[in-house]
Order: sequence, then structure tokens, then C-alpha cells
Amino acid sequence: WPLPWTMTRIGKWLLRGLLFLATLQHAQADESAAPAGVKELDDDSYRLVEESHDVWVIQFHSGMCGTCQTFQPTWRAVAEELRDKLRLGSVNVDLEAGSSLAQRLKAFENGIPSIAVVLPERTDMLIKAFAWDGVDQPPPAADIVTAIEAAIPGSREQLLGNVWVVSGAAVLRGGR
Repeated sequence: WPLPWTMTRIGKWLLRGLLFLATLQHAQADESAAPAGVKELDDDSYRLVEESHDVWVIQFHSGMCGTCQTFQPTWRAVAEELRDKLRLGSVNVDLEAGSSLAQRLKAFENGIPSIAVVLPERTDMLIKAFAWDGVDQPPPAADIVTAIEAAIPGSREQLLGNVWVVSGAAVLRGGR
């Protein structure tokens, strides 16, 4: 038997709504994926940082945090700017292994979303570079890059591509 006209119309709208929700969920999943050149880190993969001779910049975030989602485009711009200069990592604290790493490194003290610097000689310690409380809009990516560079210790050190200038002597940092 034929369905009444209103039932078919409701069915079409429901189908459109479900397709829209599926598309929206897929777009959000793509948005939360790590930008190019950013290594997803957790308790197990953090050994890459510990074994590295490079400075790492690590973002701590949560997919369930609205502020973190709002910050994602800014993080992508920061990662784009720094990916050829520093090693980049991202820790999703929604995952048990990511949350465990964040607890071990005391990242929750900075809040999320936050960005920290990890030096090769002190991989057990985070240097807070940036944390956003969600008030107003996130600052421009260039300001965050400046804050990250300022968080790297040494008043006479400057990051120039893959070369560190330390008291006038150039030191080539390890490769990516």
C-alpha cells in the first residue's frame, strides 16, 4: 500500500537530515586529524621524543573540548609555520594513553588547549609556550609562533630554519 503523502515527505527530510549529520561528522573527524608533519603522541610513542636530539613543540587537546575545536585552525597554521623548523607532536587527552602521557608530563596544569616545548635534554619536563582559555578569539598564529620561540631557553639563541645560533656559533640541529 502506498504511503500517505506526508509520510513520504517526512521520510525524505529524515534521510536528508541523516546524510547531513554523517557529512558533518566526517568533516569534524577530518578537522581533528593531526596536520601534516605532526606526530600523534601518546604514552607509547613518546619514546620518539625521548630518543630525539631535537626540540619538540607539542599540542595538548581534546576532541570533546569546544575551545580545543575552535583552536584547531590556529594550531594548523602554527604547525604549517613550524613544521620545517621543529619537530611537532599532538596529544589527544581523550584517549587513555594520551591522557596518561599528559598526566605524567603535568600538561593538565597548563589547561587545554595548550602548547609546550620539550627540550632534548629534558624530555620529562614541559616548557609552557601557550595556553588559551577560550575567551575572545585565539591569537594569530604568528603570535603563538613568537611565544613558542620565546619559550625555548637561552636569551642569545635564535631559531633560523634548522640552524641554531648559540652565542654566535651555528649548530645544525638533527634531521626530521
